[in-house]
Amino acid sequence: MPIENHTLSDAVAAEVRALLARRDMTRAQLAEKIGVEYPVLCRAVKGQRPWRLDELQKVADALAVPVAQLLPAWARELGLGAAA
Repeated sequence: MPIENHTLSDAVAAEVRALLARRDMTRAQLAEKIGVEYPVLCRAVKGQRPWRLDELQKVADALAVPVAQLLPAWARELGLGAAA
């Protein structure tokens, strides 16, 4: 996913959609697991609003992946997913 055409939130949204599909989990189930209202989650998953940092950790936990896996490869290459 080229940096110039997509925001980080768009890329995270695409990865969340892919993980939901692989885990056969609905957006409603994810919203319940992370404690946000369904419409709020849907807007983030559709790329219509940015992800909050605290949401990313909750989403990663709910999907049983490290937070860095939610980031696109180009962000990981820049060190955005690296532990401090």
